[in-house]
Formats: sequence, C-alpha cells, structure tokens
Amino acid sequence: EDYHWAQNHYSKLQSENTLTETDELLNEIYSPVNDYGKFINDNQHNVIDELANLDVLSKGSKKVVELLEEWNLLIHSHDFNHKYPHDWRTKKPVLIRATNQWFANLTNLVPDAVNELDNVIMHPQPKSRNRLRNTLQQRKDWCISRQRHWGVPLPVYYKINKETGLEEDIIL
Repeated sequence: EDYHWAQNHYSKLQSENTLTETDELLNEIYSPVNDYGKFINDNQHNVIDELANLDVLSKGSKKVVELLEEWNLLIHSHDFNHKYPHDWRTKKPVLIRATNQWFANLTNLVPDAVNELDNVIMHPQPKSRNRLRNTLQQRKDWCISRQRHWGVPLPVYYKINKETGLEEDIIL
C-alpha cells in the first residue's frame, strides 16, 4: 500500500540521516483542493490561474481537459460511465482528496478486542462475529478521523508541560 511504503521509506531515510528536500515532501500532504471542492490558488499549491476557484467535479475537470488540449498534452479523451462514490445523505459525489488523518495503533488492542467478541451478542451470530474477528486481526491501524461535512468530533486531550507551557503529548 502506498501509505505504508511512504511511511517505511521516510522512516528509513530519517534514521539514516539521508533525507533530501524531495523526501521531506513525502511526509507532507499535498491537496490543491479546498474544503468546498474548488481548486486553490496560492503560493503553496501552484495551481494554474485558469483553474483557481473552479469546482473540481464540474467546471474544473472540463478546464483541465481544455488546457491539456491547448498545450498538446492530451493523448486521448473519451466520456464513459463508471461508478463513483456518492454521499449517502446528500446523494452528491464525494470528492476524494489528500488530507491529514489520525490513526490509532491497534497492535496492543487487538488481542483483547478479539477475546471480548465472545461477550457480544451479534445477529446473525456466527457470520457477523467471524467477519469482525477477521477484520480486527488483519488491521494494524485504524483511521479514526473522518472529513464529513457534518463532523464527527474526536475526543482529544493535550498534555501540557507546566514549566514550559508546551504540548508534551496528545491523548485520544
């Protein structure tokens, strides 16, 4: 998986003190799209002026194709129907973009969670329990953050050093 490759690659280079400026970018999240699904135009994202503030899923996509044609960089263009994720509440397309995420390391939690499954009443009994058991045993980490418009709050506590006033630790 790309995430794990980048994580391992970055950690290895960091431990060897051989990080380059390009490698540092591996640890950065790059997404030239704002929370409203529009291309951002600022110094950090280097978005082409013609794309700035265009909706990515409609006018922005069309403009990308136009620009590629104009620059003779488009080899082929073809319309076709395909499945695309839609929000179950609004029925609108979901724009998939790179964002910061919070992950919980499940290594120490999985054995206890799997054992506790026997104390949970589930329906249908064996099928549900087995599916959840397999899922738990295969996961090393779990994404606990979500970028939903309506929001899912995360209980986060910051441990502050009393002498320095600086953050020491984040507790979920």
